[in-house]
Amino acid sequence: MNFLSFFKKSFYLFGLFAILFTFLSVVDLLGGEVRSAWAGLVISFFNSIAGAAILSWGIEKPDKEFYGAFFGGMIVRFALIFLALYVLIKVFSFNETVLVISLVVTYFFYLGLEIWIVNKYAAVRGKGA
Repeated sequence: MNFLSFFKKSFYLFGLFAILFTFLSVVDLLGGEVRSAWAGLVISFFNSIAGAAILSWGIEKPDKEFYGAFFGGMIVRFALIFLALYVLIKVFSFNETVLVISLVVTYFFYLGLEIWIVNKYAAVRGKGA
């Protein structure tokens, strides 16, 4: 799995969401909570990049190392997401609803991209074996 290829596709997806959030803020469908929507997007983008880095690093490793890094990284990333949510909501008073909806929607799009790329890589790798 090529990390740079994943990063490029992730950045394109980020751009699409940026356009969507800009449109939603122009037509005032975010209710003035643009920063909350952007925060959710940024959190899910960095979460996705961290996941791709772990997958890229571990894809050629033995199973025990790969799964240790994969599941350990997942736990650390979830802890960091929850910490970021807590800080943004409690300390900076971000709108909880917009922040969480933005995070969940963008998270699942990035997760879909990650699954698609891993599946594509696995299919190519399987043909070469």
